[in-house]
Amino acid sequence: MQRLIVLVSVFCMSVVFTGCGKDPAKIIDEVKELKDQACSCKDAECGDKAMADFEAYFTENKGKSSGASEEQEKELAKLGTELGMCLVKAGVSPQKLKELGEKMQAD
Repeated sequence: MQRLIVLVSVFCMSVVFTGCGKDPAKIIDEVKELKDQACSCKDAECGDKAMADFEAYFTENKGKSSGASEEQEKELAKLGTELGMCLVKAGVSPQKLKELGEKMQAD
């Protein structure tokens, strides 16, 4: 389970590190909103929606950011970990998280 949460965190960071153009601070703010959405979920249905929204965000923004500072990298990793923990807490199946991680890794 912890490995799946780490995967979500890594993929959050990959949004920032795979391109140029979008301010990392803007991406951090947007990922905070996604994390807050996931953490407000009380059931798996809501968690699945939050995960789908994160996946759509990742797909839309991959390769659109400029370089991040070390502090921004740490913040994004923290947000990704929190987002993953909230998805698990809401009841998102570990298999769905694994599939998301594999899909994001392949993209």
